[in-house]
Amino acid sequence: MMTAHNLSERTACQLASVSRTGYRYQRKVRHDDALRQRLKELAAKQVAYGYLFLHRLLKNEGLVANIYIYLYKNWMSPVRL
Repeated sequence: MMTAHNLSERTACQLASVSRTGYRYQRKVRHDDALRQRLKELAAKQVAYGYLFLHRLLKNEGLVANIYIYLYKNWMSPVRL
């Protein structure tokens, strides 16, 4: 749209009703496969443990990333149902 109609980014985003930050957004690639796998193993082995205790176990192993709560709530909760 910008090149076809010779519009600035601001004008094109306003016409399309898109925020400029949303237009520029680039998804970050995370390489956390080892963390996900270990979290699944711990949660399957210790069903009674909550996410805070699982986080402590991962922290002791040196695998902690700040997305642990997100991982637990989105991938582990359905496993336990």
